[in-house]
Amino acid sequence: MANDKKEVLLSYAPDYLIQALKPQLEKQGFSVTLLREGLPPKKPFSVVIHAPRDAAILAEWTRELLNKAQADKSRFYLIRFRITDKLYEEAAGFAQSLIKNAMQNQEVAAFTLSLGRLFGPRVPAEESGALGYLLKEFAEKEFLTLYGDGKDQDYYLYLSDGAAGIAQAINTPHLHHSTSLTSPLPVTSEAVAKMLFDLGGGRHEIRYHRGIAADEEQGPPPGTPLPKFKATTSFQDGVMAALKEETPPLSSIFKNEKLGRETKRKRSSNIPKKVFPSPTSPKEIYPDRCNHSFAFPLLRRRSRVGRLQPTKGKKFPPQFRFPHRPNRIPPCFR
Repeated sequence: MANDKKEVLLSYAPDYLIQALKPQLEKQGFSVTLLREGLPPKKPFSVVIHAPRDAAILAEWTRELLNKAQADKSRFYLIRFRITDKLYEEAAGFAQSLIKNAMQNQEVAAFTLSLGRLFGPRVPAEESGALGYLLKEFAEKEFLTLYGDGKDQDYYLYLSDGAAGIAQAINTPHLHHSTSLTSPLPVTSEAVAKMLFDLGGGRHEIRYHRGIAADEEQGPPPGTPLPKFKATTSFQDGVMAALKEETPPLSSIFKNEKLGRETKRKRSSNIPKKVFPSPTSPKEIYPDRCNHSFAFPLLRRRSRVGRLQPTKGKKFPPQFRFPHRPNRIPPCFR
């Protein structure tokens, strides 16, 4: 039977989840096959993990992979992300209805693993909710923006902890058909902003937009919490890791892995400076054709971007603006 083999099919998962989950599964002795597009392989698998981030793929391929899990007599796990996307939520609801029907008809052992708001290195900022946008502002600007009173809260989950929780759920017997993986306590946007303010040494200003309401709170992820699951990475350590590895501009601000100490960014001596070409006359470009010097009476100089500028106060024909380009040669030189 396929269940005697430790073969896992990881289908349509985003790259950041693949890089975190695949080593966890291989550490437990599983052989992982990735499915990024197209039809699933014909060989049997003992576990099918369906983790699409795209709403269209989630709605289209869930039934196909459920049928494959039924044919292979394997277990099926749907990974549900916590993101602000109405199309994704509708597709996830449709996929869960398919799983529920399959479980009621005893066709396949199917489970749904609902994750908290993922954050960490390589996770896109738009998928990390308010934390992702605050981290982006922390790296690129000198202020942190809070909408409303900053009391909106969310359940965050560090990426490596989420991958470890998925691997733990696969090996958990008698798993509930709807299971959640997240931190036990929510975190408010105001608490995140104050923590970043302290980490930055007070360089950032916290701005409140009280006239603009924050996103509607969703509550904890649906499902029964996974038994004996505990995040090993604290929230502050996860934020520190995301700042160090995900935001390159911070390398010019922080020194010796200690936040709050500004340094100057030195230019490497082996990197050549950008040199702009000197102005070139049409005769130097087309020596055999440029015998009519009267055709360029208004040329004066070339700007930094290489565009020829006319003399002040006189109109310059558009066909003579780029005479140094072959596809813009004036008619008199063709």
